[in-house]
Amino acid sequence: MSNLQLEMSSSTCEGQHVSLTERDPRRGRLSQISHSLEINFPQHAVEVKIDDSGGDLFVAASQDLHRGDKVLECFAAGIAIDAPHRRSRCGFCACATECEETSTISQMCRQCGLVAFCRECRCAGAILWHERSGECNILRALVLSLAQMSGSRTESVEWRELENFANQVDSLHVLTVRLMCRRWYDLCVQNQLTSCSDKVKEGAPLGDVLCSNESCHSSKKARIIENNDSCQDREGVNSVVSTNTHMPAVDWNAFDALYSLGLSDEQTREQCAVLENLCKLMRSEFSNRASSSGSRDCSWVTKEDFEKVLGKCAGCGHAVTDLTLPLGKQCLGRALYIHHSFYNHSCAPNAFLSCNSVGIKSCAEKANIEEIQQVKKRKHRKHTHVCALQARVHCLKDLKAGNSVTLSYIPTSGLDRTERQTRLEGYQFRCECRACSGSAGTETYAWEVALKVPDGGDIDSLREIQFSCNETLLKMPRNGRSSEEEHALGSCIAMLRMMSNGIRNQGIPLSHEVCLEMHRLTASALSLSGEVTKAVESHRRFFEAVVEYLFDPIALASQKLAFAGDLESEHNFKEALSVATEALQLSRIALGSDHAFSVIADEKVVRLHQKVTQSKSVLACT
Repeated sequence: MSNLQLEMSSSTCEGQHVSLTERDPRRGRLSQISHSLEINFPQHAVEVKIDDSGGDLFVAASQDLHRGDKVLECFAAGIAIDAPHRRSRCGFCACATECEETSTISQMCRQCGLVAFCRECRCAGAILWHERSGECNILRALVLSLAQMSGSRTESVEWRELENFANQVDSLHVLTVRLMCRRWYDLCVQNQLTSCSDKVKEGAPLGDVLCSNESCHSSKKARIIENNDSCQDREGVNSVVSTNTHMPAVDWNAFDALYSLGLSDEQTREQCAVLENLCKLMRSEFSNRASSSGSRDCSWVTKEDFEKVLGKCAGCGHAVTDLTLPLGKQCLGRALYIHHSFYNHSCAPNAFLSCNSVGIKSCAEKANIEEIQQVKKRKHRKHTHVCALQARVHCLKDLKAGNSVTLSYIPTSGLDRTERQTRLEGYQFRCECRACSGSAGTETYAWEVALKVPDGGDIDSLREIQFSCNETLLKMPRNGRSSEEEHALGSCIAMLRMMSNGIRNQGIPLSHEVCLEMHRLTASALSLSGEVTKAVESHRRFFEAVVEYLFDPIALASQKLAFAGDLESEHNFKEALSVATEALQLSRIALGSDHAFSVIADEKVVRLHQKVTQSKSVLACT
């Protein structure tokens, strides 16, 4: 089911970890931590602490928190959109780049083929930063280098060929290179401004100093810095530069503290040879292009740095999701939120992380036509839009000050303890959270009994069938289907009915993910085919079996909205309103009331409330 698949870690309190290897004797997910490291979350209700028993960092509540409270909000240090969505999603904030109401045309960078720009990011200077920072050139070098390593010819590459090459580049590599480039760029800015500050003290105008160096910012930025009273202070200058370029500052000290995913010795040897060759080709491609464009050197592209950043992206990366999309289409790419990478894991987490700027902007564009029209007029205004994706964490339950804030690193909805631990193996710890350590007679032990798959149960084959059915249903229009589509829908329903018999024969628990997904898919297929009454029955079976405490709250809310929609089709407005209200409450707790998903749920509740009122009026009149 839907989950952010958070990939980050630490240890203490509720989310207890036990090491499975000797490579990380402290059990923590953060390597080479200095106890003097300061990671501050200003104006937020959490703080980073050090576990006395193991020396690991973890996020704890700095005050009493209540269910639905916002814990922390921060921007991504970098993002990378998956190949199927690169044209339709901005490579900076992940918002939609196309919108029917505004006739906005997607603008994909034709030099690298990896980054597109939404209207707001284009107006805020994202294209300029992408080109002048060297990011465009190094991403193009990545694309062509990987193409060369696969045996393709890259001389005189046309746009279509470049796009085909770019579609084969994994988002993990794109995120790695973008973070390397951003760090190098920030270092150049810091060094340049330090040098400029020394020259200013000698009497030279700061604007002239900055403009005299090709590697620094544009003259416009120089003039802004020159007029700022705090330009003598390095920290103040960096703040001005960051604001002017509409890019959030990155805490590189905290980045260095992040866990880096390790590989086996054999994998490491193979990877070293591949990365050495890749970096060599990238430097060559970058230098060839830089000679004609006047860009800076690429000595910073080294195997050691590439491997280091790659490990951190793999070990602490987060999925970029749009929760307003159907299940199966929500994942858009990956991002790295540095300050969201210090939470403990728990299979029954007390907090939830969501990408809020993705849904909020796309929903606002579709819902507020007047605001869309104003976007066209913003070209000559001062922009406050930040060219970055933002994520936030909300409490799912009450927390006392000092308690660890926990998230789930993996999708845990409907999985038993063994399956959850298998998915956590890459993190090199054994989970001992509340859900995984319950003894006989406890509530958590009852959960485990309700989810335990019998020995010999073939759930992998069932999941493959369910994935195929989900793909078919996602492509299925609700109205105006062709005969081929009707046949495919009928085949899907028949397959799901056969699966129901297979699940029953294998003795798979009703609360297990495979059984719940079967009910969800059956309800969706029957609703599409017009058999709404039977679809409602499948919905009811789903909610009778689900263990809500171990289920993704937004996946649950999505299913409630679908249930409410089928109840509405049956003119059962009162129950539909009750179910939709439950979905709205869940979304407001996990996402906040201003998230796009919550806005959609709120609109549905308002509409159903109006229908309930109308039906009561009709009954009163009769």
